[in-house]
Amino acid sequence: FSRAIASVIVFQDWPNVLAIARENAERHGLGARAHYLGGSVFDVDLAQLPGAGFDAVLVTNFLHHFERERCVDLLARCRAGLAQGGRVAVLEFALADDRVTPPQSAAFDFVMLATTPRGEAYTASEYGKMFVEAGLARPERHDVPSSCHTVLIAGAR
Repeated sequence: FSRAIASVIVFQDWPNVLAIARENAERHGLGARAHYLGGSVFDVDLAQLPGAGFDAVLVTNFLHHFERERCVDLLARCRAGLAQGGRVAVLEFALADDRVTPPQSAAFDFVMLATTPRGEAYTASEYGKMFVEAGLARPERHDVPSSCHTVLIAGAR
């Protein structure tokens, strides 16, 4: 996707992770279009990044580390960095409303309980409410085949 379409690619993560991202981007011929920004995503103004006015902001396997309010804050930050018509895509474990299925996501919820201060596996409905509270539209849901992951995609309201 990035090789064929993206004119600017911004990687935002901790410096040690960015070193690996830089190696991968260079290996795949993306180095000239890539920008790297180290630090906490909660301290970064996405609207001020190089190339801001993004067509897509990807948040992958990240929200489950945080309490609901922090997730809404991050989604709002993502929305602020979008171009007109841009969209936020979130890849996450998503529980059914019964909070016990699918079993892999339910088991993952216990991992979050044991290993994070306030993280958890949220339901798709809970993610939908977070999107709306962050100023995004109610997301489209796409379950990933043969996986316990779900992709939720929405633009600004």
